[in-house]
Amino acid sequence: MTDRSHTRITAISSNTSGDGSRVEIVFRNDGNTSMANFECWDVIVRYGEGGVQWLPYSPEASGWTVSNILFGAGPEVFDPNILNPGEEMTVLLLLSPAVSDNYTNLATIATPNGVTTSISFSKEGD
Repeated sequence: MTDRSHTRITAISSNTSGDGSRVEIVFRNDGNTSMANFECWDVIVRYGEGGVQWLPYSPEASGWTVSNILFGAGPEVFDPNILNPGEEMTVLLLLSPAVSDNYTNLATIATPNGVTTSISFSKEGD
């Protein structure tokens, strides 16, 4: 198992689709450990109006997947599909049920060795 003291991920931004069913989260590997095996990571969503949902690694509804990994302004070229130190990864959460208007929700992402980052997100009402 990767040494927890050398692992650090930082949530940078979130963007919620108009219908509240898709959330993109960008975070950065600020540690000294390269990370992969994303199917072993945990993503948990706490809905602002109540309820908690664990999302499996899956491109299906009620799942999550990796959209891309970037280094600087461009795509990664060293170790594809591995989140190396300094790289940013965008994950796509596919939510069912979708989030409701004007509630603040919380997504928590956890690596297999227990390091977490959280970020709030919301869907603005019309």
